Amino acid sequence: MDKLDPLSMQQVLAVPHLMPRQGIIVRGAEIDTEQLDLIMEEGSDDRDIFLYVKKIPDNYYHENAFKFLSFYYTDSRLMKIESLLSIRNRIYVGLNNCPFTPEDINRLIKQWINGDCDMFEQLELKYTGSKADTKVTFFDGLVTLEMHHGGRFLFLFSIAESSTLRKLKILSLYCTKNWMKFLAIPIKEKYIHPKMPVVIGKVEYQILQMLNSKKKFQDEIVEKRESNPRDPNIFEMEENIREIDGQLIRKGVDLDSKIPILRQF
Repeated sequence: MDKLDPLSMQQVLAVPHLMPRQGIIVRGAEIDTEQLDLIMEEGSDDRDIFLYVKKIPDNYYHENAFKFLSFYYTDSRLMKIESLLSIRNRIYVGLNNCPFTPEDINRLIKQWINGDCDMFEQLELKYTGSKADTKVTFFDGLVTLEMHHGGRFLFLFSIAESSTLRKLKILSLYCTKNWMKFLAIPIKEKYIHPKMPVVIGKVEYQILQMLNSKKKFQDEIVEKRESNPRDPNIFEMEENIREIDGQLIRKGVDLDSKIPILRQF
């Protein structure tokens, strides 16, 4: 649909062949509020939307914008991170011209790690500037595993607690200065990452779980030292951390960097 008036768009959306799981594709330079409202009313778990429109009306908002099973918006300037944090069981989410800050991305990853169900299979974010390059803020407080291959960097996260509702247990992030792609990965089989010749599976998940355990011990030690520096349990937890470090090193993890690195050869 390209440059349709509201009546024409309403007629197209009402045609019988527009069955569930068929995508709505809109192309154009601009779109008005009435046209957008007609499209957003179609938002549901059995509908996809790909909105290749360069500009949407200022201050436009619709509660159904994130309710499509898969969706792509060329103009995402007005999107709020709270809407993205609320998505559940989406397949593909693509947002161009993102307004999200590094702190927002940190919140997103934390939500994925600690959530009670899967959020998405793929999430692609594009920026007009270079916000996607501030990796330190992205990873603040997060258990992260970095992988290297051919000069590229891939970052992995895992769910905090095992759950039957979480089928996608690893989250991978590949990013450049103005582009980020998240892939949520199952661990039943080895998964070949589309942007790197890296195979991800149970070994990486086990490493991430070990890093999670290490962080829990570290956090507990900090708490105990604040309340009782002579707590005898501190020594035992430090021993547990040293044991985990030994296991990680034997699996090929480099612990000398701020973010642990699993190198691929």
